[in-house]
Amino acid sequence: MRLPKARPPNTHRYARTCSYDCTATSSSTIIVKFADDTVVMSLISDNDERAYLEEIKHLENWCQENNLLLSISKTKELIVDCSKKQERHYQPVRISGTTVERVDSS
Repeated sequence: MRLPKARPPNTHRYARTCSYDCTATSSSTIIVKFADDTVVMSLISDNDERAYLEEIKHLENWCQENNLLLSISKTKELIVDCSKKQERHYQPVRISGTTVERVDSS
């Protein structure tokens, strides 16, 4: 991803850099940012959650390196499973040793 040559007025260069350098490391994962919210979306195929869980760990490390605090109490996990198979069991997501709350899509 290329940074724009001009930055918005009254925007510090560091703020612009932070906004752009937190990117997905897997082709099956997307990181979407809006204001102070971040969404990690991942396609899990063949019950292989590794890329998804690694992406969350990558985001956690990135936040630590950039002195940003993840508000784990506000963090939620939503799984949308469109398969017709029996209900799958996914590993719980943990950030800094705390299990992230999983919410229902209904």
